[in-house]
Amino acid sequence: MATCEEILSKAGLSPQEILNISDSIQSRIDAGHDWMDIIKDINLGVKDAEFEANMASVGIVKKASVKQEMLRKIFGDDDFVRNFKAFLTGSTRKKEGFLYSIGTMQRAKLKTLHGKIFAETGLSSRAIRKMLGSKSFQQDLVKELYPFDGVQKTNNDLAFSMAKSIADAKQKIIVDLNRSGVAVRYRADHVATQWHDPYKLSKASKEKWIQDIRGLIDWDKTQPKSKMTAKDGTVIMTKEEAIDDYLGKVFDERTKAADQYDTSKFRLSESASEQFQHSRELIFKDSESWMAYNEMYGHASPIHAIFNDLEVQSNRSVLIDFMGPDPKETFEEMMDQLEGRLKKEGRPLSAWDRNALRSRMAQVTGEAFIVGKPGIAKIINTISGLNILSKLGKATLSSVTDVATAAMSLNHMGVNVWDSYTKVLTNVATNVSDAERKYIYRMLGVGADTILGSAASRFTIDDAIPGIMSKAVDNFFHINGLNAWTDWAREGFSKMASMHFAKNLKTSWAKLDASKAGKDFKRVLVQYGIDETDWNKLQQIGSFKISDLVKNEPSMKGTNFPDESFITSDWVLKQAGATESRLADKLSLFFVNESRIGVPEIGANERAIMMRTFQRGTVPGAAAQAFWQFRSYQVAMMTNLFPRMYEMGVPGVMYHSVGAMGMGYAAMSLKDLAKGLTPQPLDKPETYWNALRQSGVLGFMGDALAAEYGNYYGKLDEEIAGPVYGMGKDFVTLFADMMEDGELGWQGWKAIKANTPYANLFYTEFAYNHFLNWQVMESMMPGSLRRLENWYRFERDQEYIDVGLPFINPLGRPTDFIETGGGFK
Repeated sequence: MATCEEILSKAGLSPQEILNISDSIQSRIDAGHDWMDIIKDINLGVKDAEFEANMASVGIVKKASVKQEMLRKIFGDDDFVRNFKAFLTGSTRKKEGFLYSIGTMQRAKLKTLHGKIFAETGLSSRAIRKMLGSKSFQQDLVKELYPFDGVQKTNNDLAFSMAKSIADAKQKIIVDLNRSGVAVRYRADHVATQWHDPYKLSKASKEKWIQDIRGLIDWDKTQPKSKMTAKDGTVIMTKEEAIDDYLGKVFDERTKAADQYDTSKFRLSESASEQFQHSRELIFKDSESWMAYNEMYGHASPIHAIFNDLEVQSNRSVLIDFMGPDPKETFEEMMDQLEGRLKKEGRPLSAWDRNALRSRMAQVTGEAFIVGKPGIAKIINTISGLNILSKLGKATLSSVTDVATAAMSLNHMGVNVWDSYTKVLTNVATNVSDAERKYIYRMLGVGADTILGSAASRFTIDDAIPGIMSKAVDNFFHINGLNAWTDWAREGFSKMASMHFAKNLKTSWAKLDASKAGKDFKRVLVQYGIDETDWNKLQQIGSFKISDLVKNEPSMKGTNFPDESFITSDWVLKQAGATESRLADKLSLFFVNESRIGVPEIGANERAIMMRTFQRGTVPGAAAQAFWQFRSYQVAMMTNLFPRMYEMGVPGVMYHSVGAMGMGYAAMSLKDLAKGLTPQPLDKPETYWNALRQSGVLGFMGDALAAEYGNYYGKLDEEIAGPVYGMGKDFVTLFADMMEDGELGWQGWKAIKANTPYANLFYTEFAYNHFLNWQVMESMMPGSLRRLENWYRFERDQEYIDVGLPFINPLGRPTDFIETGGGFK
């Protein structure tokens, strides 16, 4: 593909003409033009040669500006490597702009985009999830999008409304890409960038795949520029041969496995802008053909295909905005400068730091998610899924500690310690009105995370491969309550953060320094790149009350909502227009990222730390995923909250250690109650240590999740090596036990119990114990239940709760129900 310089040389444009073309797109945005009107002017209404020249002009200017900004951020002080890492994926360490990064902005823009789309439905998360799971709705949505021309094609108003929101989002992304010099055309018939399941493709032969897809694609639209003739007019290949040749190349590209141990350089040969253009070249005849292909080789759910495409497009647009039309080239140039400067100063770049930078770049480019060998990826996905289904039944009870982490984050930004705890608890327990959900939570990018997936990333690094296991895992976090809890906790936190932000808008930038709370808040703002100029603009825009917004919506009138002032990025755009889109992005970044710190979840930075440059679907990648499973929570705590606790000093650490201990004890007690046990006694010192372990503030010193693998605490080797190792060890024990005498023994049963999906759900564990586990235990080892009761009584100072009810209930001693040797009493 020709470079920007080559295209401009051919077009014969002068430097001034280049600047004029570059400025024209931004001027239209600043003037508040509709996205589609801008597309018609600069995209659809321009011939190919002129369009490419225009985009090359913009690309040249963009390339120069991003390099200048990167040099300022990376080489602004002596800590070049740390600055470069923060530029790519962010850092909570106290420094200007350290959280204004590619990785954090990608997540923020995506979550805000989702929030706006879902807000238009006016439905709750549960209702939207149910709607999106409907086959009829999926079909209607695809029909509305293929193509979206503003005319409703079905009788489904919600499908049309969502299609319009998706089309609007795509139009904005195309304008953002054109603004960065990416020569990508807008296509109304583009439903989603086609995702090809590498596992399904690897099982099918190339000939079978070509045969299946041949009749589904529109060849004239797919490859209108395919060269079937030479310059002298000689026919090189027939149309049929050209189709097979092209599709064969697509198949080879999608199925080739990368070198398992290639961890040094980029695996992709194309620039991000080229990927964007090439990934859109398979065009199907109609909506039915597109859905038929997805059923065979893509996403089984059209909804996930559409929203995954939005994620890819949005992430690439952010990457290109930060690093120009060719991020790979820009990155390599910066790496060369970094190594040169460090070498000149006598401190050469270490292999560890080099790998750390490349791993972060792989995260923001999306290269880290490329699967090497589909078979290996499928195996590790299945093993990880089984671990989740059999180990995290009480994850919701463990997550009660989110109250403490949310309070820490609020206190760090200047909210009073007492208020930070009491108000988070109050907001989590408060019923949310439709107006509050639509105008606050959706616009803050929270409360919608679990509509398309689950909260699995809070506890595991794995990125599920679409299929039965990923569906089971997503559903598991719905039925164990973690998805609902995560949404509630983030909504409560974000509501407090928005109110706190709006309250501080009454104070000038200079006067924020007059109080400790103001200084704390200002310190966080600066990390997101919000400066005095931004603050003055936000003060002019001001905050809003929900009552101001429901005036024009009769359906919202009369509903209950808080009489408080708020601010959101959507409010900024409505009041100031697209001119302040950068400022709105900073505000989105603030709220989305803070909610993921307050209610911990890993991001690109943490994934880079854990996976380094190991590729998924390879032996090293599988080993890394296995080791880090169920440890992502602790990594998120250590990278995001620990630096902030250090900043708060000894008093802050003491306050929040007590708070974390209290919430950790609450989580432990809830889990004990689910087992039918009394809480651990408060007069024993180890109870407080256990509470701190449960809270997660001890990091890897207190791996509370791993502690559930054994009877109460995990064995040392399992805590060190991780749950996948523990599962393997269990199955080795099981087979050895059965090989010994051909029968299932005590050790074998323990292995089965530890790996039975759904058995440790907090509301099913008693039934599993009562009807199966305790019966088997007693029949294999008569008297084992009495010994179990004594172990809790004398080792843990805990008793099984007995309320004396004359019927089966989850509160009672095992020996009250089970006869010695097995059988019900």
